[in-house]
Amino acid sequence: MLFRAAVDEAQHKLAPANVLVATFRTNLGIALMERADLKAAEPLLRDSLTICRKSRVPVRQTAAVPAAYGRLLIAKGALDAAAPMLDESLSLRQAQFGRNHPLVADSLLALSALFLARG
Repeated sequence: MLFRAAVDEAQHKLAPANVLVATFRTNLGIALMERADLKAAEPLLRDSLTICRKSRVPVRQTAAVPAAYGRLLIAKGALDAAAPMLDESLSLRQAQFGRNHPLVADSLLALSALFLARG
């Protein structure tokens, strides 16, 4: 998988906590989630979240990580753990873009999926 090669190359050439490493790990995690490999996706997204929170990463990029991790948690049935991730993503996106932006709508859509999963 090309995403895995990108992660390996980035980790080899950059510091483990580099923003690009986090981006590639997030992309690989999302790809694995789409293949229903939640077990492999979770540590990638969790590590990306840690990197983004510790680094000075642009909000647009930072907000994508808790959104993806929240979706993964919904897929795993960890609904209580998903809520703060999705709330964080929504707050970051609203602060940067305002209320009427497609990325804000994406966060609202993820929260809607959580509410549906809760019944």
